[in-house]
Amino acid sequence: MAADVKSVYDQWQAKKKAYAAYQESYSQKRLQLDNEGNELASAYQSASERIDEMTEEGQSLLKRLSLQFGQGAVWNPYTVVLANHQERLRKAYQSDLRDWEERSEELTAAYHKDCDRYEKAIAKLREAYLNGE
Repeated sequence: MAADVKSVYDQWQAKKKAYAAYQESYSQKRLQLDNEGNELASAYQSASERIDEMTEEGQSLLKRLSLQFGQGAVWNPYTVVLANHQERLRKAYQSDLRDWEERSEELTAAYHKDCDRYEKAIAKLREAYLNGE
């Protein structure tokens, strides 16, 4: 009998140690993934800021070239490249804006639908309360 109890106790201890090791492994992996996620977020933020800076620099350069060369600056290859880049950014921004507006309309409609549903439910509850149900 004592051998059986010791065997069960030893099995329980082994499972307890295995679970503790699993928890430690899980915690380390989660910490590693959190750190990688933070690094990616930081890299994305840096890249986004650099794109903004490059866009501003490009617009500034385009403005200086236009002032320096007048209307003939349009034929300058650097100006053409910058103008094309600026046009692509403008189109991407407009596309994102349209997508956001569409999503905003969908969310607004869903919100109003939910509000109507809640108002009906509240009215039913109020009516049931007044009727003593």
